[in-house]
Amino acid sequence: MDTTLFARAASVGAIAAGLLLVATVVLWLRQSKWRFAFVGYTAFTIVLSTGLWALSLGPIVRTSIPGAARYTVVYDRGSDRASIAVSQSITPEQLDLTLQQAASNLYSSGRYSSDTNVLTIRARTVLHPEAGVTEALELGKVTRSLGRRNDPDLNVRVNKAAFERLQSLASDEPA
Repeated sequence: MDTTLFARAASVGAIAAGLLLVATVVLWLRQSKWRFAFVGYTAFTIVLSTGLWALSLGPIVRTSIPGAARYTVVYDRGSDRASIAVSQSITPEQLDLTLQQAASNLYSSGRYSSDTNVLTIRARTVLHPEAGVTEALELGKVTRSLGRRNDPDLNVRVNKAAFERLQSLASDEPA
């Protein structure tokens, strides 16, 4: 989404709010029965214009990296840790791209931690090695800065041992 669209909409809203404000003052001076309604119209238009202006500063944009797999955020309290769930059929190459995408999408300037300035996102999948047993298997993780949107020090680690375990469980399944 282009931020100039929000800026243009905010300026149109501000002009409309100004015109409504003038109309409200005129109606108030004339003691019209519509004066209270116009106070509400003006206030709503000001709130709407302010929201559009805020979106012009940087709208919520999701990154899409070609080759990345779908993921679900399963833990995120807005601080220095998050966890995503991925499919058992993901490849190490797809996981690398998926972790990069998650690191971009889960970045927020509002994240805070008093202990560290690093966001850690772990990727896991859920296994059922035998009936009645569920196991969460960590496939990899990414660390990035809490303070910079475009972090040049993005560190993606794929757990090769976890992928070997995943493959051994897949080969043990009956066809």
